[in-house]
Amino acid sequence: TLTIDSRLQNYATRLLGNYAASAIVINVETGAILTFVSTPTYDNNLFTLPISHKNWNRLLNDPHRPLQNKALTGLYSPGSIFKLVVGLAGLESGVIQPNKKINCTGKTKLGNQLFHCWKHAGHGPLTFEEAIMHSCDVYFYEVAQKIKPEKIIEVAQKLGFGSPVGIGILGEQEGLLPTPEWKKAKHNEGWRMGDNLNLSIGQGYLMTTPIQIATAVARIASGK
Repeated sequence: TLTIDSRLQNYATRLLGNYAASAIVINVETGAILTFVSTPTYDNNLFTLPISHKNWNRLLNDPHRPLQNKALTGLYSPGSIFKLVVGLAGLESGVIQPNKKINCTGKTKLGNQLFHCWKHAGHGPLTFEEAIMHSCDVYFYEVAQKIKPEKIIEVAQKLGFGSPVGIGILGEQEGLLPTPEWKKAKHNEGWRMGDNLNLSIGQGYLMTTPIQIATAVARIASGK
C-alpha cells in the first residue's frame, strides 16, 4: 500500500535539490514510509520514446548518479548513527549503566594504536545520554572493549541491518554487517578489538543503506 505523503515528498525533493542524497521519513508508530527521495532526479519523459545516446550518456556519466535509487541501493558507512545500536547492545548486556560516567580525554589507546575522538580535546566525563548527545567517540570505544561483537551484531540484525528491509521495491541492497565468521572467510583473519572499535562508531567494514538506517532509528524510537 502506497503511504507516501506527496507534500513531504515534494518538500524533501526541493530541499535536496541537485545534491547526491536521499531522504526517508517513517511514521514510527505504523511503519508507514511518508517520504522516499533520491536525488538528483531526472526527467522521466526522456524515456517515453527511445532515449537518445546523448541523453543516456549524460545520465549515465553524471557523477551524482541520478539513475541510482540511493535510498534503496546506496551503500554507505553509517557513521555515528550506529552508536545507537552499540548503545542499545551495551544497555541490554549491562555494560552500560545510564548514569555512570565514562571520561573522554580525546583518545583511547589500544596496544600501540590511538583511536581519536572527533573532539581532540576530549568531552570530559559523560553519561550515556550525554555521550549520545555529543556523539562522543571515546565513550563508545570504551564500551566496545567491554562487549562482544556478537552482541552488537545481534542487536543490529534485530534492527534491520545486514539484510533487505523488504518494502516491495526491486533491487534493494542488503548491505554488509561484518561478523567474525565473515572476516575469517573474506580476509582469512580473526576478529580483533580494533574491529570492535571501528564498528562501535559505524566505520570499518560496515556498509548500510539509507532505508536500513531509517528503519533502525524508527524501531528504536517506537520501542517495538
